[in-house]
Amino acid sequence: MTKSLLVGLGLVAASISYMVGASHTPVMNVAVPVVFGLVVMTFGLLQRQGQRSELQARLTPDESARGQMPPETVTMLTALAEELRAAPRRVGVALIVCSLCYMAAAIGGSVVSRPGQSGPRPFPWPAGDPPQNATTALEWISLQEGLLSLGFSGEQVLQVYALDRPASPGQTKEDSEATPSPVALETVKTTLPDEPSGDMTLQDRLKIILGDRVEVSRSER
Repeated sequence: MTKSLLVGLGLVAASISYMVGASHTPVMNVAVPVVFGLVVMTFGLLQRQGQRSELQARLTPDESARGQMPPETVTMLTALAEELRAAPRRVGVALIVCSLCYMAAAIGGSVVSRPGQSGPRPFPWPAGDPPQNATTALEWISLQEGLLSLGFSGEQVLQVYALDRPASPGQTKEDSEATPSPVALETVKTTLPDEPSGDMTLQDRLKIILGDRVEVSRSER
């Protein structure tokens, strides 16, 4: 077995191992069959090595036999012997090229596709106006998923949050004027009362803003 074939088998194993590790799949379910297949293939190649050497010896006539053969026959047998001798090297080179191209395509594809991956979804509140407690924050994060599934945009979710949140004590007139006004939605015909009662929950206040859409999102879940 030539060095090229050994290097090719090693690169095939390395490329398979890389893809198994990058796919985050159970390694044993994939690695064990792959290793078993490589071992069986290696033993098969070693077994063929002896037969190949014997066939190559028969295809290479000695000096006494050369004189009894036509020149065309000697040329044909010599070419067959050379082809047989070069076969493992050619297979090894093919495996090396295939493995290197496969690894380059896999790594290059992951690098190219990484910038297009969507990052974590932003919070449904402005950076300077978070909820006052963790419970309300979790409610808004859950509500954001429902609103986005209904077709609302991220900007509209922020506007709904701005309707529900009173002006913070440190908010200036310029800040309040810079806050964009809510987009006139087709189903939104009412707004929150100026002073919502303390007993109203987040869902109650959103019913006033969104009408029956909150109930629709609940039934869909």
